[in-house]
Amino acid sequence: MNEEREHQQVRASLGSAGRFLYWLEEEERLDANAERTGMLASLSEKVEFAYSRTKPHVGPLSEGCRSCGRGTWSCLFINQRCNTDCFYCPMEPTDRHDPPPTALGIEFTSEKAYRQLLEQAGYTGVGISGGEPLLDMERTLRFVETARSKQGDRCYIWLYTNGILASEQRFADLYSAGVDEIRFDISAVQYSLKPLKIARSRPWRIAVEIPAIPEDEERVASLLSVLGDIGVNYLHLHQLTVNRWNAGRYVDREYTLLHDPANAVMESEFSALRLLDLAAEENPGIGVQYCARAYKIRFQGRGRRLRLLQLGWGDEQPGMVDEHGYVLQEEALDPVEAVHDLPDALPLLPSPQAGCLVGKQSHELPAEPVKRMEPVIVHRLGLPDERAIPVDGLERYAIRLVPASPRSSRYERKGLPPLR
Repeated sequence: MNEEREHQQVRASLGSAGRFLYWLEEEERLDANAERTGMLASLSEKVEFAYSRTKPHVGPLSEGCRSCGRGTWSCLFINQRCNTDCFYCPMEPTDRHDPPPTALGIEFTSEKAYRQLLEQAGYTGVGISGGEPLLDMERTLRFVETARSKQGDRCYIWLYTNGILASEQRFADLYSAGVDEIRFDISAVQYSLKPLKIARSRPWRIAVEIPAIPEDEERVASLLSVLGDIGVNYLHLHQLTVNRWNAGRYVDREYTLLHDPANAVMESEFSALRLLDLAAEENPGIGVQYCARAYKIRFQGRGRRLRLLQLGWGDEQPGMVDEHGYVLQEEALDPVEAVHDLPDALPLLPSPQAGCLVGKQSHELPAEPVKRMEPVIVHRLGLPDERAIPVDGLERYAIRLVPASPRSSRYERKGLPPLR
């Protein structure tokens, strides 16, 4: 009964369109999970699985993806305007003529304010998204230059585009400003490769980042070797996901939606796994990875919690996040279990502003490995001082800034969760 009530809540979150979409039913679960388990078993000897087995991949992962997995990625929505109209776009429509850049739900009226966010939250990666960043080149260049000038080589910067406005001059300006990688959604332009060919004149990394659209699977399969030949470094496949902003666009598509992970498209995952299998067999010379909804819930969500913690925002209820990205408990960890000695020579540095959460403005923290959340941990877990925090597995400790999902306990502790 509780599960059915949760399912009803998931459907209701999509508004009136939710009642017209097709959801995985109880009698279909066994067959669907058996098919998926077989696909994963077939892949197990051919591909690698990163981030607690939620991200299968062939070949290397982009440094941007690694930054995302570590929870140190800032996604800056530069303008919320676009020049395409993709059915899968999850962005909330805006009626504002010139909406400002946003990240973590914050509006930034200046590059300086965004730079302060990068510094205070310890970001090592910045993804410039849109809508479409090339619609606002001047603004995009200012924010890229600011991030690069302040963060230097410590920060990996990439930009998302559909490539419609691709030109030699625009790409020259973006590269000079400090963009390390450019990612193209070629599904938005009928899989045209023209923007990729323009981009390859610069020595940055090039990625194709697209949703795994089931009906386009054969077309993408035919491009695997071509992408490698023209100098593409990565192919990123995302699982289609339905939300309240795009649900109406899915009504006429015969997809099966999953309650867990919320509103993900089952056939999209099957398509991505088949493409991974093909990439493992063909060895096209590029890194191919699948970004599942389960990964985004667990690791992107985990990263957001850690960054909010660093900034001192949100609900400060104690909790613990394990290495798989799950909130495990709502009580503070026993400090006796958490403490072990650190070397006296560990370098120290001034604490970030988040220290004000515990009434300390000037105490010092270990410089390595990560300095993002110690002030609150020390206070909440009752540790004697900062140097009692374990170096290994530091990110196991966090503050629960969002309520733990009632569905979390049903997830498997390792790997992709079963279809529901």
